[in-house]
Amino acid sequence: HGDQNLLSATVGTQADKTVAATRLLLSLLQTPPSDAERLQRAQRSAIEKLRSSRITFRNIGGTIELWKKRKISEDPRKARLAALTAATHQDLADFASRFSKTKLTIAIVGDPDHIEMTDLADIAPIRMVTVDEMMVY
Repeated sequence: HGDQNLLSATVGTQADKTVAATRLLLSLLQTPPSDAERLQRAQRSAIEKLRSSRITFRNIGGTIELWKKRKISEDPRKARLAALTAATHQDLADFASRFSKTKLTIAIVGDPDHIEMTDLADIAPIRMVTVDEMMVY
């Protein structure tokens, strides 16, 4: 359903810890932990979160419009739950292997005066953008 090649990850941290948080996120994406028990706990947690999530009354219209925009004809959570329930440790390894070979886009929102920009530039090239460039409304 929809675009199955998208991944979004969010890390909240203090500005002075941005470089460490970015390195950790990239490490987790490119080389995920291989502890099977830990992965099973994470899988169970994700399944329970999906099962207990509800689309609130005020969000129904926006959610349905988003599905239409993405050409999703039915509630995608059912398929996500089935895929998540069936996922194996090898599936995670196969999924993660794509990120070791793929260019990633990382957006960091914060005050550059409090971020070690030279250390950040060691991770990847930096392109500064304005709020107007980020927002399309």
